[in-house]
Formats: sequence, C-alpha cells, structure tokens
Amino acid sequence: MHSYILYMTPAIASKVKEIEQIENLLEGIRIKHKVSYKIVDGSQLNSKDKEELAETIRRISNKKKIRVVSSGGGILPISRSKAVNFGNIPILLLLEDEKSINVYPHEAGAKGQRFEVLQHLKAVLKADHLDELRAEAVLSEQDISKIISNFPALIEEGLEFLDTEVAVKGAQIDVVFKDRTAKHVLVEIELKVTDAAIGQVIKFLAPYSQRFGVSPENIRRALVCVDISENHVNICKTEGIEVYKFTLRKLA
Repeated sequence: MHSYILYMTPAIASKVKEIEQIENLLEGIRIKHKVSYKIVDGSQLNSKDKEELAETIRRISNKKKIRVVSSGGGILPISRSKAVNFGNIPILLLLEDEKSINVYPHEAGAKGQRFEVLQHLKAVLKADHLDELRAEAVLSEQDISKIISNFPALIEEGLEFLDTEVAVKGAQIDVVFKDRTAKHVLVEIELKVTDAAIGQVIKFLAPYSQRFGVSPENIRRALVCVDISENHVNICKTEGIEVYKFTLRKLA
C-alpha cells in the first residue's frame, strides 16, 4: 500500500506557486488510486524529528543511488549544511507499507536529471495503474544501458553491441550498436526526454563520423527512453532520430 507525506512550511506555501497544484494532485491521486497522503508543517518538527527525516532521506539516496544534497545544479531536500531544506522547497516522501522508498525532488544518473514533485505527481495521476510507474522506481539510465547492451534485440533484431560511453568531440554516446546492414546506431538513453537531450543526439553525427571514419549515410541516431512527450516525438521524426520507449508490460 502506497502513501505520501508532503513536508512544507507556511513560508513555502506563500511563495511557491505550485503548492496549490501539488495539493490538488495529491487529492486527485487519493481519489483515483486510493493512495493516502498527509501534509506536515516542517517548521513544527523538533530537532530529533528533523534529524530522523534527514537520515531517512539519506538512506533513500544511498539505496536508490540518487542525489538529494543541494549543489550548483539546484535546490534538493538536503541543504549544503546537511539540514532538511524546509525553508526553500516542498519535500515529498513516497512510502510503501509505511516504509519510505523515494523522495522528491532528487537527481539521478550521470547527467543529473531532476525528478520534481510536480512532475512525479502528474505522472501518477495520469497513469491508469500504479504499476506503470515502476520503471521510475527501479530503473536508472545505467540500468537501461546494461539491459540493452546485453539484449540488443529489445531495440531491433540483428543489432550487434559495440561499446558504451563512447566519447566524441563535444559529447558522450551512451551505447553504440551495428545493425544488419553495417550501419552504426548511436543511442542516447534518457528517463525523460528533454529539448537538451534531443539537441545532444543531433550533434552526434559529425564528430562520430570524423573520429571513426564512418560515412554519415551509415550512421543512425536513436533515443531510448522511459517517458517522452508527443511534441518531442515529432521533433525527433523531423530530425531523423529514432525513438524507442523502454516499458515494462504485464503479460500474465
């Protein structure tokens, strides 16, 4: 049984415009998916409670290999002084059977992709079943890289794995394959596709061709992702970038 705890303060509620939307999403999720939630005023917690919460967030971070400490990339649940960041952002805990299993916002993957409270709740409310969201809970970009490297047929029959993390001028290509016609397939892995990710893939062609002496006509570019908007799919089509959605489907 899943549930949520949203930590916020009156100061946050007055200056973060998304708070009302977050509360509405939580209520919508409660109605649609029968997922309970509670909202806690972080300013009312005593020192021990705050220390225990910080330790809980750090345990989640260690177990899931995610980043929760604020840095130059943006504000996260733990401040640089190692305290819970109540004064700056709302913090959302996801629980399963009363055990904390995830925290939002957080960063994941070598590229530091952010997973925001609002983004997560919108995906949950949109899903027909909570099982559709398990990819977010258990998969990282590194996991997907290992899976498709070992099982290239998940992308296309006849693909031959060549290498991972291939450095070219101005970019690093996550996985490279060769198809049945000897064309090289350059793959970027993203949990959620962004404009920046598409821009990165567009830039693969020339530097890869130059470094490895492969004609541009013999190079394919592709995105393997968990989540992508229809708009981004259309952009990829225009740019000649193939898109493969990595999903978990219940078969029995």
